[in-house]
Amino acid sequence: MNSRKEAPLSEHLTKRWLGYAAAAGAAGLGLFSASPAAKADIIYTYVDSPITGVLDLDFTPGTVDFQFMNDIGWTRWGGGGFLTVHGMGLWSRVNGYPLRSGIIGSTTLWFRNGAFLETCGAYNPRDTQIIRWCAGPWVDQKDAYLGLEFQIGDSVHYGWARLNVGWGGPAELISYAYNAVPNQPIGVGEGDQNLPEPGTLGLLALGSLGLSFRRRRKMAAREE
Repeated sequence: MNSRKEAPLSEHLTKRWLGYAAAAGAAGLGLFSASPAAKADIIYTYVDSPITGVLDLDFTPGTVDFQFMNDIGWTRWGGGGFLTVHGMGLWSRVNGYPLRSGIIGSTTLWFRNGAFLETCGAYNPRDTQIIRWCAGPWVDQKDAYLGLEFQIGDSVHYGWARLNVGWGGPAELISYAYNAVPNQPIGVGEGDQNLPEPGTLGLLALGSLGLSFRRRRKMAAREE
């Protein structure tokens, strides 16, 4: 997949992020949560790849840690199928629900070896009209996060994968990240460098952060 970008968060940026997250939380918007891993090394990878057929997710080069499978298809007579994710390593496990806040690696999240994200089918009750249906926790979920647990060597790591899943099969893996510090949690969406559009307060918060960066760049340019 695409090359990884190391994204250690500076102390100053962490403080600003915590402030914005707190403000958004007070307004009930659920901006991505900060976690004890905010100062750790977050290894981030941007993918933006459709999930069609089989798509491997490897946190470590040469090792398939997770595998997405999408065989949902439709014909004029019916169709259907499954969108699933499976842990491929000895300790590769997933939390199969779409997450938008919280801490991955905390005791409040449970993990399994795999999960059905979306299941679709069709039936023709009177031989006159085909009725298509889809069910599952990820149907029509945009910019949500899948919680992941896996091993590098003998150490357990926690990460996330950001997905877009539509009704009836369309699905995308947007990006993924993990905490490089063993046995340390990661916030849902922490380290995401291509954030989905948040609520109004979140937009204002991120806009303010962007203005701060632009001001720094201008000041640096003037000093040069």
